[in-house]
Order: sequence, then C-alpha cells, then structure tokens
Amino acid sequence: MLRQYIQASLISEDDTTKPIWGVLWLYIPDYNMQGRMRSIKSIPAYSVATGKHDPTIEPYWKQQDDCAGFYIGKDCKFRSEEMQLVTFTPEHCLDKSRQGCEFLVAYARVSIRAAKQEQAIL
Repeated sequence: MLRQYIQASLISEDDTTKPIWGVLWLYIPDYNMQGRMRSIKSIPAYSVATGKHDPTIEPYWKQQDDCAGFYIGKDCKFRSEEMQLVTFTPEHCLDKSRQGCEFLVAYARVSIRAAKQEQAIL
C-alpha cells in the first residue's frame, strides 16, 4: 500500500518528464504496530523471486532523515519553499462516524523543487 503513495510522485504523461514531487517523510498509522502513528523510515524492497520483502536489497523508498520530522533541521538540502507538508484525516474521522480517530492526522512532507524550478523557468 505504501508503495502506491511513493510511486504517485513518479507518474507522468510521458517518459521524459521528471517526477514533480518526491516524498521526503511520512508520519502515518503503522499497521505493523497496531495502527500507531509513527514515522515510516523506509519501505523494504520486494523480491519477485522469493515473493517476500528482502532486507538485502536497497529499500524501495527511504525517508530523507535531514528533512524528516515535525521540525526541519538546518541540514535539509531543500529550502522551506521547496517542500510542502500535506495532511490527511479520513472522512469518517472528521464526521465522527467512527469513534477514537477524531484527532488522527497523517502527514507527508514532499519535495516540490522540480515544480518550483519549472515555474521559475516559465
């Protein structure tokens, strides 16, 4: 499931277009930890040969440690204008149709550097 979120940044109309954004950090429910909110540090690679996650292969995605978290350090290679914090709360939590999730907010920090560069060129 997480691969879909990360891969969405790679979708383009033709093969020559670079991704317009890239995921730097995710803070979402971790279903491996009973749905507790936490930072997802990486998404392991999946081996087609074995049909399992393979820790010996480079991860499918890895967070940018210097750009992760609620507060960005000075070592992040992106300027604040080149990043966007995206939030999401499920509708059933907002309308209170499900108990216990009224304060659930998932976060993703994405790089929008490519979009900003393209905007500057235009």
